[in-house]
Amino acid sequence: MSKKLVEICVGTTCHVMGAHALSEIYDELSDEMKSKFDFKYSLCFGDCHEKAKPPLIKVDGELYQAVNPDMFRDILEKIVKE
Repeated sequence: MSKKLVEICVGTTCHVMGAHALSEIYDELSDEMKSKFDFKYSLCFGDCHEKAKPPLIKVDGELYQAVNPDMFRDILEKIVKE
């Protein structure tokens, strides 16, 4: 499996809506899980201005919205299982 690019929006709106908690989930991942992903922080995707619900993440360009810590963990685990 090639590494998946996971981007977490840390723009003001996403940060206020909980993106900082997603960063904590990343910190809690095992080294094995971390090795499956390239993580990147983005100052803003610009999508919340188009009615997307923050916090936002992208996995290989696919946008996920209203992501909470449990959902983020589930997304990562699902990708690893594929």
